[in-house]
Amino acid sequence: MKGRPSVRDRFDLVTADLLLAISTFVYLLEVKFLPLASSLPVIIPLGLFLLGLYKGLGKAAALEAAIVFFALLWQSLGFGLATLNLSQVVLNVTYLTTSLIYLSLLTFTSVAVFGGLVDPLPLSAAVLAAALMLTPLYFLSPVMVVIPLFLRLPTRLSTTGYLFFALVTPLIFLNNAIGYSSGALSGAPQVFSRLTFLSSTIRPDLTSLNVFLRGLPPNFIYPHNVLLGMTISQALGLLIGIALVGVAFAITASVGNLVKYGLDKIYLDDDFRRKLDVLMPAITGVVAVAVFWLLVVVFSSPSVGDYYTSLTNSRDVGSMFLGAVLVGGAFSGRELAIQRLEEVERVRNSLVESLESLRRNLEEARRVLSEVSSALPSVDLSDESRRTEQCSEFLASVEGKVESSGLEVLLKWTPVATDCLSYVSGVEGRVREKVIRDVSYLHSLSESQNLTLRNLGVGLSIPSPAEISPEAKVEDISKVYVKFVEELRRSLKELYSTYREVVKEFNALMGEEIALVQGLAPESLLDTYQYDEAMKVAVDYWFNFEEAQRVDLSVALARLRDAAKLLATASPEEGEEIEKLAEEAKDFTPVRSLELSRKLREMRTKLFDLTKKIWEDVERINQMASRVKLDVARIQFKVNQEVEAINRVLKDASKERPSIEEVTNLIRELTELLRLHREFLKEDELNVLRLAHYSLAEKIMDQMMGMKGEVSLKDLPFTDDAAFLYMRIYAATHNNLALDELKGVMSVGQVR
Repeated sequence: MKGRPSVRDRFDLVTADLLLAISTFVYLLEVKFLPLASSLPVIIPLGLFLLGLYKGLGKAAALEAAIVFFALLWQSLGFGLATLNLSQVVLNVTYLTTSLIYLSLLTFTSVAVFGGLVDPLPLSAAVLAAALMLTPLYFLSPVMVVIPLFLRLPTRLSTTGYLFFALVTPLIFLNNAIGYSSGALSGAPQVFSRLTFLSSTIRPDLTSLNVFLRGLPPNFIYPHNVLLGMTISQALGLLIGIALVGVAFAITASVGNLVKYGLDKIYLDDDFRRKLDVLMPAITGVVAVAVFWLLVVVFSSPSVGDYYTSLTNSRDVGSMFLGAVLVGGAFSGRELAIQRLEEVERVRNSLVESLESLRRNLEEARRVLSEVSSALPSVDLSDESRRTEQCSEFLASVEGKVESSGLEVLLKWTPVATDCLSYVSGVEGRVREKVIRDVSYLHSLSESQNLTLRNLGVGLSIPSPAEISPEAKVEDISKVYVKFVEELRRSLKELYSTYREVVKEFNALMGEEIALVQGLAPESLLDTYQYDEAMKVAVDYWFNFEEAQRVDLSVALARLRDAAKLLATASPEEGEEIEKLAEEAKDFTPVRSLELSRKLREMRTKLFDLTKKIWEDVERINQMASRVKLDVARIQFKVNQEVEAINRVLKDASKERPSIEEVTNLIRELTELLRLHREFLKEDELNVLRLAHYSLAEKIMDQMMGMKGEVSLKDLPFTDDAAFLYMRIYAATHNNLALDELKGVMSVGQVR
């Protein structure tokens, strides 16, 4: 799709189109052809202007070329071609030569204006310059020829000169032919001066386009054939003069190109370059006209071209340079207007591009903000959203007014649009930075909080967000963030539930509710996107609990160790293991209450087992004594005094979750029980030993009773006290036996 033409292109189009219309109008006025009474000389240029404006300059230029050529042909017919007698021409060498020369010039003109694609601008400038040669303003012809220089198109100057040369040569030839044939001119031919002979005798225009009905206008045919009024030498001399003028134009074109090229190659700052571009039409125009004038005058000398030119007239020369300055000034004004409009167009196009980019970037920014706000409500995007909305409002307010606004307004909007575009295009980057910054902060915070948890010995940790590349897409970063929040919620729930359990266990260990559970669940803060606060609260619960209860726990454990040491001292064999367990518990902190509870239960089990052993000792002695009547034997075991204490200790040692104080008291009770147990065992040792041998004594006494019917104290292989004890027990446990304690004899009979 073709873009909109630039300001300069549009100006060049209008300038060329206007020049085409003016040149056609002036040419038809001076080189009469179409009927003036019909207003066609006005209508046709206007039509060509509209045709060039809407359908293209090429079509309009082709029509102008046709009109100009046929106007020239019309005048040629009037001045001699229509009355040219072939037999007369063939028989006369002079006539033949001059006729062929003119016909060749006409052919050259037709080839020039019709050959190939005619460039509208050079053609219009050449037509206008050729038409001015018939007017008092002929000295402006060189100025018209250098119009391409005024338009900063030096490459077209040679084409303009070529077309001017092709168009003006037949007119110059007719002007000289009229002068020579009428006797008004003799000697050097007139090459570059006003074509007075031709302009004063110009043939009348058509009376009607329908020439076949109306016929030729009166006096259309010149009184004599001017083509036959020149000598061969005059014709050839004229051609040489015309050729030298052509050379002058060629050199002028080269100089114009050189001047433009040189000025373009000089390094100048932009501001000075623009000023120079404004002055360039006047400068190059004056330089080109000066070169052309100098060459035409130099070539006109008898030693070179030997032709006449009125450019030796100081008034005409001054007028020519003044015309160059004025026309150049007009084109400088045009250049100034173009620069002004180009600036407007440049600013407008830049603003339009910025607004278009802003629209696209706004859509992308809204998408990013929407996605991130939805996925990560914790990230504060209020500034980005507010600025994006402001830019959106700015876009809506100016978008439809750009084409109709002036430079001042456009310059006022441009920095705002640039600032908005710069900001909005960077929204994704800013959002990425914010999210990465948040993730990095949470990563750092989680690491520090985990360090605290490790130092406390909690045994749980807070998850850390995965590492994110700075080049990662916002969508990928959001996924990492969302995943982290999900893991964080699970982690905080576990931390808090474990914290509650530990506090509960700690209170059980201390035997009273001295630690209170904080009621706010840290994970609830995630619902209000306080991720950092949630982590801090969760860890602070543990830290504050540890700090508040560490001393109390340490004191309680110290008492526990002291009691265990006493136990180990009192009973090394039984207390060593208890002391070891108590020593292992000394490093436990409040946060390790669950582990400490397990350690206490292990200690309680050991204490229970020790107490059970004491109970088993008592049971064993009582079981041994159950076979005899202790009252008869007059024996009392001290260990039976421990039963109540043993039962109490066993009861305390059977608790599922004993407190530290309870275990401490239990150790103390067991220590005292072990001390008494040892003393009682020592005191009961003789009786236990005697009872242990009773079964042997019983067998001996059974045999004696069977053999003799009695048992004598002296017959038993035991000490007297032991033998007497066994006889007393035996008598008490067997029927019809009598024991004479004085004689030390037991026999069958009534008991005495």
